[in-house]
Amino acid sequence: MSIKTTEIEYIENDSDDSISNNESDVDVEVDKVTKILSKKIIKKKNNFLDILEQNYNISKERDILQDEIDNLMKLISKKNIIIKKKNISIKKNEKLLEKRYYKDIKLAGKEKRKSTKPNLGGFNRPNPIPNTLRKYIGITLLPDTVTELNLPGVYSLLTKAFKRDKLKNGKKTVIDKRNAWIKLGVKKGKVIEFDEYMPFIKSYY
Repeated sequence: MSIKTTEIEYIENDSDDSISNNESDVDVEVDKVTKILSKKIIKKKNNFLDILEQNYNISKERDILQDEIDNLMKLISKKNIIIKKKNISIKKNEKLLEKRYYKDIKLAGKEKRKSTKPNLGGFNRPNPIPNTLRKYIGITLLPDTVTELNLPGVYSLLTKAFKRDKLKNGKKTVIDKRNAWIKLGVKKGKVIEFDEYMPFIKSYY
């Protein structure tokens, strides 16, 4: 092989390497340009108009939720007014109920019947006294010789027992003494409103 041939081959190889390096540099530049363009595209999504539109949509959703809350508050306000009126009616009825109860008891005692037989029907019918009530009321108020009483009679004795144990709190009774809630078989702190006395007594029959 001659020296000239060798030089030609070297020049050709060197030229190939140079082309290969140039191609690599071009690829690198293309990648850079692509990344820059991608960043610009991403940034373009958050331009002024896009943000303005997003803010408008968020505000609209917020206003819808606020309207729903306002409507609920109006409804709650109306319901509260109705509840207050109901409470007023309940208090009025409680006062009337208490007056009417004692009035009916007095009338029942004064009523003169044509029949010589005693009035033992319904409300005034004597019944065996439940053992639970008997144990709580106690022998002092309810001797063993008394085995039957009508509901008004039991009510009267139970009221006296509540007063004895200092359970009365105005018109209602709060069973917060251990002796009372154990003997009556109720939960500690049970509250008996005035209009609940008869249902409470009947629950033992």
